[in-house]
Amino acid sequence: MFYRSARVFGRGADQPMPGTLPIDVGAYDVLEGRTYAAIAAESRSQHRSQGQGNLASLEPRLDHVRLEVALPPASSRDTTSLFAGMDTSFARFAALPLAAAARAAVDSLDGARAEIARHLHLIDPSTAVAPIAHYLDLAQRAAAGARGCAAAGVPVPVCAGAMGDFATTMDEQVRRAKRALLLAAGVQLLATSPKEVIAIGDRAPITISVVNHGRAPVAYLGRDSSGTYVGPAPQAVAPEALWEQTYKQTMTGEPTMPWWLRYPLAGDMFSLRPPGDIRGTPVPQLLEGEDRVRSSGVRVALEIAGVHFTYEISPIVRRFADPAHGEVERPIALAPAITVLFDREVEYARANTALDRREHLVVRSDASHERRVTVTLALPAGLTADSTTRTLTLAPGEDANLYFRLRGTLRPGAHAISASATSDGQTFTLGYVPVEYEHIQPQRYYRRAVVELQAVDVNYARGMTIAYIPGVGDNVEPMLAQLGLRVTTVAPDALPETDLSKFAAVVVGARAFDASDALRANNGRLLKYARNGGTLVEQYEQVVRPGQLPYPITLSRPADRVTEEDAPVTILDRASPILNTPNRITTSDFDHWVQERSSYMPHTFDDHYHAILSMHDTGEPPNDAGILVAPLGRG
Repeated sequence: MFYRSARVFGRGADQPMPGTLPIDVGAYDVLEGRTYAAIAAESRSQHRSQGQGNLASLEPRLDHVRLEVALPPASSRDTTSLFAGMDTSFARFAALPLAAAARAAVDSLDGARAEIARHLHLIDPSTAVAPIAHYLDLAQRAAAGARGCAAAGVPVPVCAGAMGDFATTMDEQVRRAKRALLLAAGVQLLATSPKEVIAIGDRAPITISVVNHGRAPVAYLGRDSSGTYVGPAPQAVAPEALWEQTYKQTMTGEPTMPWWLRYPLAGDMFSLRPPGDIRGTPVPQLLEGEDRVRSSGVRVALEIAGVHFTYEISPIVRRFADPAHGEVERPIALAPAITVLFDREVEYARANTALDRREHLVVRSDASHERRVTVTLALPAGLTADSTTRTLTLAPGEDANLYFRLRGTLRPGAHAISASATSDGQTFTLGYVPVEYEHIQPQRYYRRAVVELQAVDVNYARGMTIAYIPGVGDNVEPMLAQLGLRVTTVAPDALPETDLSKFAAVVVGARAFDASDALRANNGRLLKYARNGGTLVEQYEQVVRPGQLPYPITLSRPADRVTEEDAPVTILDRASPILNTPNRITTSDFDHWVQERSSYMPHTFDDHYHAILSMHDTGEPPNDAGILVAPLGRG
């Protein structure tokens, strides 16, 4: 619903203050059987990559919001309720010009809702089927009165002003009434596929299941295709009966992927609309919520208690039994028939130095039949391959691993290695990486079969060896190896028996201390290595524990950071060996930075530390803690 608001509230304080409104965030929801705080704690605990799991408070809890902006009239400064001065009833549509049928339906909704309340029994909700069906009929008649509010490809009404409010409100009433009617009538709908990943263009069998757990027959009228019913003659599904229909559907559309990744990035920012879209095409996920926009579905037509309506069964799922987890439902996904994927999107190489590297390419078929595939590699000037074309045959669902040996020399700068596959007259250049965790729906991260190869001038002592202790989500170690350095990965629990003195430097990955008890326990080994003459490089941490560093620093909450990726970088000590030996680093090395300039910067640091760089966001004071260097013993 769209409510006209003349007030904006912002975060207040934990304690009541003048001009604040209390919100009972610990209130108990009788339908959910838990408090809002418990629901919020569960939501926060899903953010597992950042370690946000927490316990919900068992005590009643009030939070407060502060009135920040209020427009006339004076009543808009009322802080007794978030909705003070806002009409949330259907009465707000009294002056809206509607056709007679729509007006009569809107004016009857409140009475129909009261009738549902009189008949509803939680133990036996079937007693409310008839009044809910009547409410749905009224809501559908009312929704038909919204004029000029439909937009192609957008599942919610799109129009402005009072008519937009009306259209969206009635659309939501219809949606809720349909769901309530199915629940009260005991009707279960399911659309399933034997395959989870289906190639675009393939014909896939889809099974529609209608289960009637209720007390009265339900009429299945068919699949609704643009207002035309498709399928067998209408079927009466008796109480305690199952009716199923399997049909073949040609799977058309785009690959199933996160909606914010569908279009190419605009610089470092996501693009939510096609390139060149100057009309501002509505984005369904922003209008309706991404959890309500499904990637697949089947629209069916039903009749319950004499009322006809359509219902979107979504998403279509693959339903199967897992030996450990029991019943599992996974949404289907569309994919190109053939996909091609390199291991990495970005790699480094030493410029003007002989390169000899093996690139790994995975070719996969999600087609329903055997495919003959030709894979072609495109190389930048200066590189050759043992072969640039391979031909293979893939069975449905089969992967093939291809390895190309590259040799040559690259000039400094950005270069590209790309691959494409051709099959049955089509060309394919995309691949995907499955992203699967128990607590979220499976995703597929698509990327083009291109490796951006950055050739850089870099110097280091011949035979230099580096020990690397991986952090969280860390890809620095392979980048060092690509530059020709000899890198040994050292697990934190292996530190006691590892001779660190043979390494020119020990590098600790970002947030490694946050993630590893063993590293915290063996930190003394790292500090001893530095005192004996070694170079120890530690990347950022979210928490710095006592004794972790040789000299104290503090982190603020929230932590200091420079979020503007193009924030100017000032060199504080141009003579520092860090910036001159063995490679000279200047401010130009910070050009084309991606994402934040710096994260989790110390707020204060001991005088033993020497600041090398300074940076800050617009309008904020300089922060000199991006790189800190301190002597320790002989290191």
